[in-house]
Amino acid sequence: MIAAALILAASIAIPFEYSGGEIFVPVRVNGGEPVPFALDSAASSMILDAGLAARLKLSGAAGEGHGAGAGTVAHTKLSSPVSLAIGPLPPADYPMLAIDLRGPATNIGHETLGLLGYDFFARYVVAIDYARRRMTVSSPDEFQPPRDFIALPLTIDHRLPFVEAEIKVPGVAAAKGRFLIDSGSADAVDHPLIKQSSGHVEKTVTGVGLGTPITGYIGRAEYFKLGPFAVKNPVLACCGGNEFNQQMIGSAILEHFDLIFDFPHKRLYVRRRNGYLSRGERSGRRSRTG
Repeated sequence: MIAAALILAASIAIPFEYSGGEIFVPVRVNGGEPVPFALDSAASSMILDAGLAARLKLSGAAGEGHGAGAGTVAHTKLSSPVSLAIGPLPPADYPMLAIDLRGPATNIGHETLGLLGYDFFARYVVAIDYARRRMTVSSPDEFQPPRDFIALPLTIDHRLPFVEAEIKVPGVAAAKGRFLIDSGSADAVDHPLIKQSSGHVEKTVTGVGLGTPITGYIGRAEYFKLGPFAVKNPVLACCGGNEFNQQMIGSAILEHFDLIFDFPHKRLYVRRRNGYLSRGERSGRRSRTG
C-alpha cells in the first residue's frame, strides 16, 4: 500500500494510440495481458467487452441503458468489481458493466475491449496531449493547475461532463449552451442548429456506436468557441439518439487543444495548440455522433 501511495503522489505519463478519433490505452484486466481500452469521457460507466467478460467468467445482473444511438443497449452489471491496471498505474478495483463492443470496434476499425469512463475520470486528474500521444494521470490532492491553461467550469450531470460553449451557424444567430465533452466520439461538434443552417447541409447517419444509428444532418458551422478560443468552419452534425448528446464536442475539436480533465474539482483546463488544423477542418466526413 505504501508503494502504491507513493506512485499516486506523482504524475504518471501513459503513451496512447490515437485511431479513428479515439484514444486507446493498454489495460490489464484482473492481472491478464494488456488489452486496448478507449478513453471515453462521455461514458457514464466503466465498460468491459461482453466477450472478454465471458472468457474471464464474470457474471452479474442483466439490465438496459442508452448509448449514442436510439433505443436501449443491453448490459450486464458485473456482480464484483474488476481489477484494472491502466498502463503503469497500480491496479485498482472498478464497478463495471459488460456490453458487446464488437459494433463500435468495427466502426472505429480498432479492437476495443473496454471503455474508461466516469469512475476513472472521477478518481484522477487526467491530462491529454494529442500531439505527443500521451495521457498524464495525477492525484487530485497533488494536482497544481498550470498557469498557461484556461480553466473552464465543468458541470457533472448524470456522471457526464458538460462545459459552456458557443456555436455560430450560417443564417442563424450565435447560440451559447451546454455541450457534452466526448473524447470517445470522432465528431467535431453536434448541435440541432445545423437543421436551420442557410449553408449546405446533407443527410447523414448519426448515433453510430452503442444503440441504433439514425438519420441526421451534417454541414459546417461558421465557428465554434470554447472559452476564449474559436475554431473556424468546423463540421457540425445532428443529432444523437439520447437527450445528453444533442449538443456535444468530439475529438475533431478536442484535438485542437491540450486538455486537463479535473472531474474531482469540476474544472476543464484548455490550451490552444497554435497553427493546428483538426481532421474536421482538413476534410468533411460522415458523422458518428457518439
